[in-house]
Amino acid sequence: MSNPLQNPPTEKGRLCIFSGGTAFNAVTPFLVRQTPKVSYILPVSDDGGSTAEIIRVLGGPAIGDIRSRLLRLAQPTDTSSIASLRLLKHRLPRDHDAAIVQWRHIIDGDDVLWTDISSDHEAILIGFLRHVEERIIRARLRFRFAGASVGNLFFTGARLFFNSLQGAITMWKMISSIAPETEVIPVVDNTDAPLIIAALLNDTVGTLIVGQNNISHPPADYAAENSNVTEQTRTADNVVEKDASGQHAFPNGATIDEMRYVDREGKTSHPPLNPAAAEAVSKSSALVYAMGSLFTSIIPNLIVSGVGDLVARKQCPKILLLNGTYDRESIGMTATGFIHAVTKALNQSSSCTHLPQAYISQLLVPYGCKIQVNRAEIFALGITIETIAARSTPFTLLAWERGPDGEPWERPTTHATSTTNSASVKSFRTSPTRRDKRGATNADSVYFDEHALAAYLATTALSGTPTLHPPAPSQATGRHRRTNSQGRGIGGFFGDRDF
Repeated sequence: MSNPLQNPPTEKGRLCIFSGGTAFNAVTPFLVRQTPKVSYILPVSDDGGSTAEIIRVLGGPAIGDIRSRLLRLAQPTDTSSIASLRLLKHRLPRDHDAAIVQWRHIIDGDDVLWTDISSDHEAILIGFLRHVEERIIRARLRFRFAGASVGNLFFTGARLFFNSLQGAITMWKMISSIAPETEVIPVVDNTDAPLIIAALLNDTVGTLIVGQNNISHPPADYAAENSNVTEQTRTADNVVEKDASGQHAFPNGATIDEMRYVDREGKTSHPPLNPAAAEAVSKSSALVYAMGSLFTSIIPNLIVSGVGDLVARKQCPKILLLNGTYDRESIGMTATGFIHAVTKALNQSSSCTHLPQAYISQLLVPYGCKIQVNRAEIFALGITIETIAARSTPFTLLAWERGPDGEPWERPTTHATSTTNSASVKSFRTSPTRRDKRGATNADSVYFDEHALAAYLATTALSGTPTLHPPAPSQATGRHRRTNSQGRGIGGFFGDRDF
């Protein structure tokens, strides 16, 4: 591993993307078709879902976001690879007894999910799954298998076997036929202890909410005096979804003032930046802050020690992807607010006071964006704006995720007690109006068009073209347009367009 202080030369065409584990997933397979030269830097602080149970029993960092990204990067070319990915993507039943039964069938090698998996792949997969089973037994704690991700369990087994997060990633890439030039990098290379994020609110008492799951998925009856929410208070019926955008995330309209890392006692900690992440930033031709949950998915990458200085020193396009729709963490924020939040986080990481243009040169906005974009304010910060085509339906299934009928693939059931939750997955993937826990729908949601965004980012990285000067207001319309240095209007990514 090279010393991050010795900056490697810029690699033409390489993208470096600060991302969470969900929102950018839909773009990932389209970006793979454009270029394999992408470095994904991801947080290891998401303590929700089945990851929480792994952390409780076995410790270590949260690996759900990394597992999710690796699945989306997979390029299987044969039946065995496809079957292996379906196994790794599978979740055990929500019923505890049924989950235990299926887990036994999986580690014994006789579950129908092993169908079509070659003996070579089976030996690798079952070896690490049995290793995590052994470590669970040695922990002498009751492990709750209900709803557990087989991929998370495999990944944990590999991490524990190699005693290396990066070693587990390398093993997964080999099984999944991911291009060697594509990098998936945890922002902190931590193999032992969990990383915990906390949100400091701007309320009158300075409430500190500890843990990503408590910040982004609080129970519906959450109250300011109940900031220490425990996993036992969460049920399927009272957890509020991130995208319940009609509600504020916190009581009395409080918002997040600052994100930080804390230890188990709630004291501020300063985890070191993974040298591989520092190298990825230094050698990139373009930096991207992905769309997603700003405070719990993107900013955890940016507040790690030293990231701000690295980004400020780097001379290349630095692109912020604006969410198309509010989520509960960002209600009431404007695009300018997103810019200042990113700037504050990066300055916090390096104890510096850079202006926004040191970190962001361009704001990418999906067409029809629901978040207010004050163009005059943003241009005054020295940041240009570009619009990209958008659509109203989220998520796209990959070929290996589909069955012969084109619908989401469902595991055949041969054991009476071994059912899956595939029906709920199918309705999530195919419903044009997904509902959150409070009944809101995504009918008014806006998402980047994956084809357009992937092409734009790959082209920007390849050209390394510096962003244009902020445009002046159009005299004819009073609105802002992108202009070149001669003041002539130039087209957006899909042609000339007023904003």
